[in-house]
Amino acid sequence: MEIKKVYTDVLIIGGGAAGLSAAVSFSASAVADGVIVLEKNDRVGKKLLQTGGGKCNIAHKSPEVRSAGTGTLDFSKFHGEREFAKNVVALFNRKYGSYEEYLASLGLWLRYDEQGRGYPASDSAAGVLDTFRLEAARRGAKFMCGYSAFRAARINGGFLVTAATSRYASQYSDVLVRRENSGTGDRTMTAKQYAESVLSPVTRESDLEVIEIRCRRLVLATGGCAAPQTGSTGDGFELAKSLGHNISPVRPSLCPIRVSQQLMKQLKGLRVHAEARALLPNSSGGEKFLAREYGEVQFTENGLSGICIFNLARYAAVYGTKLIIALDLFPNLSVSEVTARLFKNRELMSRGTKESKAETELQDFMTGLVLRRIGTVLLKEVGLSPSSLVKNLSDSDIEALAELIKNWRFKVTGAGSFNLAQCTIGGVPAAQLNTNLSSKICKNLYITGELVNVDGDCGGYNLMWAVMSASLP
Repeated sequence: MEIKKVYTDVLIIGGGAAGLSAAVSFSASAVADGVIVLEKNDRVGKKLLQTGGGKCNIAHKSPEVRSAGTGTLDFSKFHGEREFAKNVVALFNRKYGSYEEYLASLGLWLRYDEQGRGYPASDSAAGVLDTFRLEAARRGAKFMCGYSAFRAARINGGFLVTAATSRYASQYSDVLVRRENSGTGDRTMTAKQYAESVLSPVTRESDLEVIEIRCRRLVLATGGCAAPQTGSTGDGFELAKSLGHNISPVRPSLCPIRVSQQLMKQLKGLRVHAEARALLPNSSGGEKFLAREYGEVQFTENGLSGICIFNLARYAAVYGTKLIIALDLFPNLSVSEVTARLFKNRELMSRGTKESKAETELQDFMTGLVLRRIGTVLLKEVGLSPSSLVKNLSDSDIEALAELIKNWRFKVTGAGSFNLAQCTIGGVPAAQLNTNLSSKICKNLYITGELVNVDGDCGGYNLMWAVMSASLP
């Protein structure tokens, strides 16, 4: 089997948001041999095209943060090694002025919605992709698509990276997805492991083209493990480990949360606006408050979803079955105010209709307060039959319902899988990296984006991190 040899000054593994940003920035300092972006898919930016519903939420600039004079980022929305993220952003701003100015220098202009989420003025993720791709090409970067890197080694002061054609890249992702869904718990597989365990020796010899790329500087920008169907299969973590780095445990984030309630099927498809809290019970009978989010909660057959739930998923991934998610269906009302409304409903509905004298059943008791199916489940949760009569509802029953409406608790069984996740938590520890994302362990190695132990909430924070962390050579 012939091995093709390639030489370049800078090799960037991964053609997503971080990889394209690195291609733009590293091209400015590359020597004659230039910059190569190695991408396993048949084109760069596959995952980027799917962000923000195809509109690409690439920024966030909340008014309250701007008025406080702390810049355009609310760092409470970042997790993992937050102080490191602050230092990286500060360095980025010193170099480029601001994130918005940097994008404008590439010809990418933004618009912001009322929540502060920033989108390209074109409302097109393809426009964002093309802006970075074309600018990188104008600066001399070259793209090699359809290759999966599976080995990286130090050699003569530089690096030797071995990659194979990704003719089977889609099969590789499919195998990964099947393995994850099988419940084996093996959520990562390197390209090398795939080739050795799935492809036959004949196939490997006859169809699998292998290339060796020698480079002076190496940039890992592969993304994490989230959405493996787009090519993010954890390869970068394996490469970083092979070059001497540690990896803090990686888990899915920005995904649904699985819960154990038996009545979830009756709620499937419903949505409510609520406050959601992540709580961690302790051995003394109390509980630790972890985080609070507001927004639309979606009920699924086996769990909870929606942006506010996604932002709490990191706690489900870390604490698993120890975690409780509590919903407050009326966050603007006190328990006593909810109780008063329920007493009023009992008074109104205890009378029969004028025509038939029919008496109202409990299944209609909370009509006007919550959706009927949600009301039915709430009744069952406190041990009441929906077919019972409203007039027989006791004061203690009403008080129990009010407490449940304000503190509806769901026992967590885990976070959703990487297949459903938008982000990976964990990764290379900040202690092993300089502020410009160069390695303290391996000279001329850079580790960027989702591979670093920094992650953000929904709202453009992770894309901002990908771009900024990869733009500081």
